[in-house]
Amino acid sequence: MTGIDIDVCPDEGAVRLSIRGELDLVGAAEARGTACGAERRAGPLLVVDLTGLDFIDSSGLALLVELERRRRARGGRMAVRVAGSGRPARVLGCSGLDQVLDVRVIGS
Repeated sequence: MTGIDIDVCPDEGAVRLSIRGELDLVGAAEARGTACGAERRAGPLLVVDLTGLDFIDSSGLALLVELERRRRARGGRMAVRVAGSGRPARVLGCSGLDQVLDVRVIGS
């Protein structure tokens, strides 16, 4: 899969933002408007679902940090879901963001 696919939907009192494909420089730029809109509409919790993500680079990591900062400024929380065996989980671990963000590893 190349490019990016984004869905936003209510999920048990939260808003779930699902991002699939590649969250690189181009993908992060494409996702920013939708992601920030989802963050504004989220109640107390924004769930960023990256389980369908194939690739993430520093642009994607920067978008996650931006969303987390916005959530905290609004008094909300953000949880990030990643597939345990995927590259995004490894990148979050290597960058140290798995220690800063609420990262939930799904599967192995």
